[in-house]
Amino acid sequence: MFLTAAHCIDGRPERQAVPLFVTFDSEWSYPGSPSDLHAVATYDWNPLFDAPGFGTRHDNAVLTLEGPVSGIAPAGLAAPGVLEELRATGALFDSVGYGMQGFDRGDGPPQPVGNPPVSGLWQRRAATSRFAALTPDTLHLLTEDAIDLGGNCYADSGGPHLLGGTDVVAATSSWIDTMCEALSANPRVDSADARAFLGGFVSLP
Repeated sequence: MFLTAAHCIDGRPERQAVPLFVTFDSEWSYPGSPSDLHAVATYDWNPLFDAPGFGTRHDNAVLTLEGPVSGIAPAGLAAPGVLEELRATGALFDSVGYGMQGFDRGDGPPQPVGNPPVSGLWQRRAATSRFAALTPDTLHLLTEDAIDLGGNCYADSGGPHLLGGTDVVAATSSWIDTMCEALSANPRVDSADARAFLGGFVSLP
């Protein structure tokens, strides 16, 4: 089972005929093939994602791979109440993805830096984001460079936000401000609605 964002596999007719694959490689080039591809058998997304007005609040999906994956340990999911306990601590989260690194500013419009569409090489990177706010469905994280930390950016969608220093997923990347430097909004995996959806695929903490 592979956790991602619903907007990445939203089931539009033009996408349904396109085979999906998952890689755990730290880097790979497109259109070249990763050294370790895992075919997706089926995929499902939270039905509330399509409800008007819900937006990023339920932007989660599950890919069921055709076979088991060896050589990696599955990540865990945050238990209910953990994020509420961290609310007042200014907790740090480890954000992981293959997306852009940000923008260069100078003469003219800001220029994107990092992974595709800027280059042909996708590289998995990690950054540290600080807690900003919490709603019943969404974890908001600070992503500004001014505090010497980082965060997610375009093409990081579906990647995990891990409780700092652990392999426990608290939320998945969904939305980021235009310049990837202020705030991100990420659907929690421990909300009641997320658990109702994810519980159909995995055992929950």
